[in-house]
Amino acid sequence: IHVLNTVSDNGAWEAVRHEISDAMIRNKGQRICDILAESYAKFDVIFLQECASTFVLKLESSKIGDTHDVLFPAQIDRWRDQNSIILVRRDFFAPETFQDETVRV
Repeated sequence: IHVLNTVSDNGAWEAVRHEISDAMIRNKGQRICDILAESYAKFDVIFLQECASTFVLKLESSKIGDTHDVLFPAQIDRWRDQNSIILVRRDFFAPETFQDETVRV
């Protein structure tokens, strides 16, 4: 940071750091939802790993949530927040056939 502040004495580095933080941390969930909707919406099944429990709601309310059901364990882990989520295309799978088998594993 010292080198960057020294080289960028006009404060331009701070703006770049802010942009990086927005993209990588602050807007990470929304950006992932956008990528899924733009690049993966045509897929029938999408597997996601190590997802925060709050990401379920973000997925359900996003554009990908309009075309896919969001499947997650009934006993979602809010402490470690490393959950597996499956997105299944609504026009390909019948939601009434989904059954959580996590407790049996």
